[in-house]
Amino acid sequence: MKHSENRRKFRLLAADMDGTVLNGEKRISPRTKQTIETALAAGKEVVFATGRCPSEMRAYLAAFPAMRYAMCLSGALVLNLRSGEILKETVLSPVLAEQVLAAAEGLDVMAVVYAGNDVYLERRRRGNLAHFWCGCYAALYDDCGNWVERSADVLSLGERIRKINFFCHTEEDYRGLEQQMAHLPVSLAQGSYNNCEVSPLGVDKGKGLERLCRVAGIPVAESIAVGDSGNDIAMLCMAGLSVAMENATPEAKAAADVTVSDCDHDGVAEAIETYLL
Repeated sequence: MKHSENRRKFRLLAADMDGTVLNGEKRISPRTKQTIETALAAGKEVVFATGRCPSEMRAYLAAFPAMRYAMCLSGALVLNLRSGEILKETVLSPVLAEQVLAAAEGLDVMAVVYAGNDVYLERRRRGNLAHFWCGCYAALYDDCGNWVERSADVLSLGERIRKINFFCHTEEDYRGLEQQMAHLPVSLAQGSYNNCEVSPLGVDKGKGLERLCRVAGIPVAESIAVGDSGNDIAMLCMAGLSVAMENATPEAKAAADVTVSDCDHDGVAEAIETYLL
């Protein structure tokens, strides 16, 4: 544990979205929303640090006009929300992206390609998300997803490929995917129990947090990270104070200094009230 008490002054809190800021219905509760607004009004930085792309965050960010920064795509993209400036960006080369998609062939997985600020999915998967245990994202993908015939078609659009996600039907498919990716120069992270995130080599939320703090002029030691899953662990290890949700994986809890309530009981609000304000 990096800290045994909460008297240290923290100036920035980076919170994962799914399973953390967002409850089981993919909403921000009134209490959590109010607490984030209170922290921003007090001059604190609250940042969403998510695996989502900008278009998937749009509706949530609109609720917080005072929020200055966002970390997207698990650290591959850090944005200044007010100016639109890209503060950090790392991409997969077209050749490497093609190799990643080819490596998944033959496995019962669903590819989600993040290109530019948007998300692309294969049309044949529409209406079949439950097979890949990601039906909770159906409304999101209907709202902002771009549907293509084949994932590889995205490569011809000329957009910068920032991340590729795979939702797997079984754990065997997940492990098979890990094996197929082992020879490729990429970073793998587990966004949820059946979700494998494939990012450019060296990309993770910890490095994203480090860059964000540097831009904001805040020492990393004065930052708090809140998360619940494998792709949050690097950020939890980087922050001055690391907070796991009660619904977090055992690995995320092991990396954290403290634990707060789960995402359906305003754990992020608890973290802000207890450690940031």
